[in-house]
Amino acid sequence: MATEKTLLQQAQELNEKKEYQAVIDLLPDSVLQAKNSADLYAEKAQAYWRLDKSELCGEMADKALALDRGNAKAFHYKGNVYDELGEYDKAIVCYEKAIEINPKYDAPYNGLGVAFSGKREYDTAIKWYLKAIDVNPKAEYAYNGLGNTFSDKKEFDEAIKWYLKATEANPIYDSPYNGLGNAFSDKKEFDEAIKWYLKAIEVNPKYDAPYYGLGLAFYYKKEYDVAIKWYLKAIEVNPKYDAPYNSLGNAFYIKGEYDQAIKWYLKAIEVNPEFDYAYNGLGNAFSGKGEYNEAIKWHLKSIEINPKYNTPYYNRALAYEDLGDNIKALADYEQYIELTKGNADYYTNRAKERVAELKKAVKSVQYSDIAELVTQIKNLLLFSDGCITHYTGLSTAKALILNGSPFRLSEAAFLNDTSEGRELFTYLNFHAKALKSHDMEALTFAPKPFIGSFVAETKHDDLTLWRMYGKEEKEEAKGCAITLHQQQLVEAIQNKVAPSSPDGVSLKNNDAFSFYRVAYKSHDNQFILPGADEAIVEKLNGYMQDLAAKIKTITTEKKKTTPKQQDILERLNEIAYLFKTIEYQHEQELRLVIDGIGFPKQLNINATPPRVYIELVDIRPLIQKITIGPKVERGDEWAAAFYYSLDKDNLHPKICISHLPYK
Repeated sequence: MATEKTLLQQAQELNEKKEYQAVIDLLPDSVLQAKNSADLYAEKAQAYWRLDKSELCGEMADKALALDRGNAKAFHYKGNVYDELGEYDKAIVCYEKAIEINPKYDAPYNGLGVAFSGKREYDTAIKWYLKAIDVNPKAEYAYNGLGNTFSDKKEFDEAIKWYLKATEANPIYDSPYNGLGNAFSDKKEFDEAIKWYLKAIEVNPKYDAPYYGLGLAFYYKKEYDVAIKWYLKAIEVNPKYDAPYNSLGNAFYIKGEYDQAIKWYLKAIEVNPEFDYAYNGLGNAFSGKGEYNEAIKWHLKSIEINPKYNTPYYNRALAYEDLGDNIKALADYEQYIELTKGNADYYTNRAKERVAELKKAVKSVQYSDIAELVTQIKNLLLFSDGCITHYTGLSTAKALILNGSPFRLSEAAFLNDTSEGRELFTYLNFHAKALKSHDMEALTFAPKPFIGSFVAETKHDDLTLWRMYGKEEKEEAKGCAITLHQQQLVEAIQNKVAPSSPDGVSLKNNDAFSFYRVAYKSHDNQFILPGADEAIVEKLNGYMQDLAAKIKTITTEKKKTTPKQQDILERLNEIAYLFKTIEYQHEQELRLVIDGIGFPKQLNINATPPRVYIELVDIRPLIQKITIGPKVERGDEWAAAFYYSLDKDNLHPKICISHLPYK
């Protein structure tokens, strides 16, 4: 049998060459018992750690320390085991003891960095990583640890710098390449992230994390089928890796393939029965199928596993609302508000709006009935097909296209037609209650939504619309028509105020940013929807008649439970700007209606009266077509300016110059 010194030298060389299984084979239990050497036990502990067998690593470290309390390597690997268990303070004691024994041993300095990072004491972690590098300038793990810590601090550019240093220290070290992918993904530079994930796979094809990272990158690029391919590859590499199963559920959910989503969420739970995100995903999928009681069951399970996970409360509230259980929905929204009060987000404000609304509905059945009719009317008027066109003046087009100014929506009070919003109230014979009993009615102010005016793409070059909306100041047909991809615009707006998360709020909430068709009231008090099926028009008129009847009832009753007319006015304002007179039917207008939650309210004090508006997003990446008005002077030069301005960002929408015979 080889001497202890020879065995130790062989084990050290094999560990250095990363031939960890060879170390295990070299040092069977029979040999270790015969030699009774702390150093040999420590070498085997290192090999077990590198093979992800932490329990066996801990056993070997304990046996080494039982023989020699002065073995620095054994203390280090015992610290690693504690760190993996989340027992950071015990890990720190072990690492400090290893350093006390051997101050020139760099690994425990790195271990202290890992432990303090786990405790979220990031500045202390950084100090220890830098100390590890002082001791060993080629300590790739310390460079990588610095990258991880700065990523945790959301300082992604700094993280990238240290990950690159790790790759320089060891070009075949896979982890920093994956870290680079994560950092660029967090910066939303997904193509760059993909490059580094692929490099990590090139270095180590059996490394599961970069396959999953690729899936997420393509998910955020909205290339869901490609994302699915990479998630499946991550599972092939590591069938016990739970996150890709859950992400497959997310991908199929967003594709609207709810049964497939359910299959993969259940698989995630099979791998990890405590996976709270997967239970929330199941709830969302069943809500997508309209099975709200089943959805509620799975959201509850998510909450039971992690009561501090706020999202399932919000999603369960949505399901309760669909079931008409306003009291339970109210309680869940309030719980969501409570859980997010230290870090309020868009959905916190949305939940507060729902709480105020549901309290009114709970207090008055009549208000609840009116609110439900308003929702049904909105759903009937929803428009979600293809592209939409916005007519505007050249100066506004210049700001949007050449300067990249965000698209603005004014509050409905500032629409061009001063009669806007009155048609509905005239039809319903409903007006806000007077503040004083004089002959002249005093109207109470009620907040109004923010409105954007559009038409279908087919009307991007229309004489009537050039006359009405394609103006430069007051000169007709000297404007511009900008055609946008409607769904991309909605998603861009959504992502500005509430960046999408695969494990986030149910898609049912997306109607906060919606396009609607405008209905036109004929002289016989019937409403028409140009181009719509007769059945839809009939249903709309039925809803409108029911709404008028409900309004008539509450305006004539004197009961204490009658809802406040001010509350009804605010609710009706949600649809007031979706109705115009029959004279405007040729416009076939579409309207973007946003309540303004999540957007700072801007004030233009130079206008008379001052105008309130919100800023949405840069629309340049969304432009499909630009049509320059028929009376625009030197239209070719405008077209060239638009073309080359967008070309700098590799954007190439179709650009047209109208030659309609405008007079």
